[in-house]
Amino acid sequence: MLDENHPYRDDIIHFDGTKENRPRPDPLSGEDILAQWNGKNNVTFGKIKGRQETPQGWNKKSIFFELPYWKTNKVRHNLDVMHIEKGVSEHILNLLLCKDGKSKDNLKARRDLQAWNIRKELHPIPKVDNPDQFVLPNAVYHMSPDEKKKFLQVLHELKVPTGFSGSFSKKIKIVKGKIEGLKSHDHHIIMEHLLPLSLRTSLPKSVGLVINDFCRFFRELCAKNIEDDKLKKLEAEIPLILCKLERIFPPSFFDIIIHLTVHLATEARLAGPVQYRWMYPIERYLLTLKNYIRNRNRPEGSIMEGYLLEEVTTFCSRYLDEDIETKLNRPLVIHDGPSKKPDYNRMNLAFINKIHRFIILNIECLGEVREIHKDEIRAMHSNWNEARVETHHQDNFCNWFKHYSRLPTVESILDKDLGYLATLPDAEVKYYKGFGVGGYKFEIKSIEESRTTQNSGIATVGTNDEIYYGYLDNILGINYLGRAGCIYVFQCVWYDMKTGTGKWRDNYGTWVDEYGLTSVNTTRFSYEDDPFIFPEQAFQVYYSKCLRHSGWSVVCRWRPRDTYDVPQFIDSEVVEVNDDEEFEQGGVVCQDKSPEYDKISWVRNDLNSEILVDIPTTSRESVEPNISVKRKR
Repeated sequence: MLDENHPYRDDIIHFDGTKENRPRPDPLSGEDILAQWNGKNNVTFGKIKGRQETPQGWNKKSIFFELPYWKTNKVRHNLDVMHIEKGVSEHILNLLLCKDGKSKDNLKARRDLQAWNIRKELHPIPKVDNPDQFVLPNAVYHMSPDEKKKFLQVLHELKVPTGFSGSFSKKIKIVKGKIEGLKSHDHHIIMEHLLPLSLRTSLPKSVGLVINDFCRFFRELCAKNIEDDKLKKLEAEIPLILCKLERIFPPSFFDIIIHLTVHLATEARLAGPVQYRWMYPIERYLLTLKNYIRNRNRPEGSIMEGYLLEEVTTFCSRYLDEDIETKLNRPLVIHDGPSKKPDYNRMNLAFINKIHRFIILNIECLGEVREIHKDEIRAMHSNWNEARVETHHQDNFCNWFKHYSRLPTVESILDKDLGYLATLPDAEVKYYKGFGVGGYKFEIKSIEESRTTQNSGIATVGTNDEIYYGYLDNILGINYLGRAGCIYVFQCVWYDMKTGTGKWRDNYGTWVDEYGLTSVNTTRFSYEDDPFIFPEQAFQVYYSKCLRHSGWSVVCRWRPRDTYDVPQFIDSEVVEVNDDEEFEQGGVVCQDKSPEYDKISWVRNDLNSEILVDIPTTSRESVEPNISVKRKR
């Protein structure tokens, strides 16, 4: 898969001890597969007596090749990303947590290394006092009990927003050091979003950064909107990611599940986004059919009866009155607008003036009026620059707009709702505890402590395209006398945005680490004079407590599943897309060669615990090494 002049081809230390001189394999087309069967049409499949000659690597000819178009079909196998991602996640978690009977790092895997005469530091060492036991040296991907506790603690204590995923904190056993009972979607969330959060607290960078590249591959592959150029980039990166994993993990780790990831980006380019081809909707509908069963002695009849009843009731519900709630008009779980009834509080004049100034300086319907005021300032002060014009505009627009709306020539053409904004709002302010907008469910910080979800994290993009992070303090409903409806405003607390990179410093407000994750100092605040934003300007984030630095939290960004970015018609020759500007969870780009990966120490000498294994005595676990086939680089 690598280029012919790639340095990994000549690396005999970190791989299987040999140089890789074989060329990159070419994918087989339908015609190539049928050509391997020429002259071998008399092959009988199944259990037969005697031996017969079959094409190398094949033991069955698919019946689909009898279709006239099948040999020209480019996608003859639909690889299920759901089960492949689950298998990869299980492989990594079982290996990192050293799960008994499931980990790919065991005595037989170490004997493979011994048989190939590679990585001598990891060879099993027989105990002197007990020849039936071996000591397995701690590999670089092993964790100490304290590191394993931190690894699981991050996942156990994390609260995620409503609609992001289900809670699986009960499935994480910190005392036992295990993760049990995860479903396919749990592995999907851990692999794409949560695993990098745990890696940065427990594993060395030489291991964590490579696994982070693997997580980023699945995160970009499963994105809602993906372009062909990005798929080409993923198609070129995945062989390099697997080679970096092969330099660290034992050869037994790389079974068919890991190999299938090589073909996922290529298949996505041919067949389209994975959301239309994976098994999640099929599995959910199978559960629906399973719930129809009432008589376990007649499951087929129960499913047929339940399906027919569902169709009949759905058909009849189309003719019911709109006031009757059915599955066709049932409101969304997260609907736009405030939730529940508000509390009322009478505010002082200083607060009313402050929020009134924010509304008329930022509300979209007054955009043309604000430009008129700026044009008047430019005409009166032609020698002022734009910064001075903006400052004068913000200081005097409130009074100017109050007099402007009363002019006879303006009052007749100005919309009444806009004219009502010239006066101060009602001092009786509504306070809400929740608000839905854009598929997000926001809740104030004060009610979050007793809940299993985290909906108070908030972010917005400033005028300088910088992202500001904070939490939601209050949800306000502002009424203007005579104007229909409320104007909803979020009152936020913003964290300090003094950004640092590289080595962590305590005086930073935000910090971007090696994994591409942004951390914020939750003890430093800023922009106390500008706490307000409109709900339409808000994005939701959630915070993961950083166990390495006290008072810090890692920012995790997400997007609701039911929302999509509608592409705009733009000139692709003029506009350049910058991957760093996307509002997605960070991740470092996979580099072709990084100093972190040049020299790898396979053994962790800082761990005091030993791994003792007994020689297996059952026929199921033979003492002989299970030498796997060498992979092609």
